[in-house]
Amino acid sequence: MSDRRMYQPEIRHVPPTEAQRMVEAGALLIDVRELDEFQQVRIPGAQFMPLSDINSWYADLPTDRTVILYCQTGSRSAQATGALTYQADFTNVTNMDGGIVEWYEMGLPVSTAPVETSGYGLPFAEMEPDLAAKEIENGELRWIVDVRPEPQYMTGHVAGAANIPLEQLPMRYHELPRAEPVLITCDRGEVSDMAARLLVDIGFSDVRTLHGGIEAWRYHDLPLTVT
Repeated sequence: MSDRRMYQPEIRHVPPTEAQRMVEAGALLIDVRELDEFQQVRIPGAQFMPLSDINSWYADLPTDRTVILYCQTGSRSAQATGALTYQADFTNVTNMDGGIVEWYEMGLPVSTAPVETSGYGLPFAEMEPDLAAKEIENGELRWIVDVRPEPQYMTGHVAGAANIPLEQLPMRYHELPRAEPVLITCDRGEVSDMAARLLVDIGFSDVRTLHGGIEAWRYHDLPLTVT
C-alpha cells in the first residue's frame, strides 16, 4: 500500500440493514475476521478475506463495484476500510457498523453450515503464551518483536522484546534474523498476524505469533516488563 496522503477522505459506514440492501443491489460483502470466526458463523454470500492478510488480497478488490467490509463488532472492518481508503486509494469501500453481532441482533440471516477451508492455512505458527514463555526462558526463542505503537509497548511487553511498530516493519525488518525463530506480539494477535505475513513474504523462514497477544499473556499471569 502507498504512504498516507496529506488529504484523507472520510471513511464510509452503513448499518446492517443498509448493508443488506446494498448487497442485494450487487455490492460485494467481505468478512475480515479470522478463520476460526468465519468457520463458526458468517453472513451468507460473504467472501473470506482476513484483515491479517490484507496485503495479499487488497489489490484484487474490484474498483467498479461497491465493497462492504464486516467483522465481529465493526472495529476491525473499520480499520481495514481506513487502510484501503487512506493507503490504497479505494473510493468504493464501506464499513458495516456493528458487525455480524448487530446484523444477527437485527434478525438478519447468518450461516453456520460447514465451509471449505483447506486453502486458508496460515504460513506461520501461532504459539500459546505458556509455550512461548518456556522457550523464551530456556533460550530457544531469542528474537521477540512487539509491533504495537511505542506508548502501548511501554505499558507492558514481553521481556527482551524489541519495539518495531507495524508501520515501521517494512523499513526495519533487516534488524531481524531471517533464519532464526522470530516471535511477533501485539495486543490481541490481529496486528501480529499482519506483521508475520509480511516477514514470511520477504523470506523469513520461522515466523511465529503470540496467540491472543499480550492480553492472553496477561491472562496466563505471565510477567511483563514496563518501560
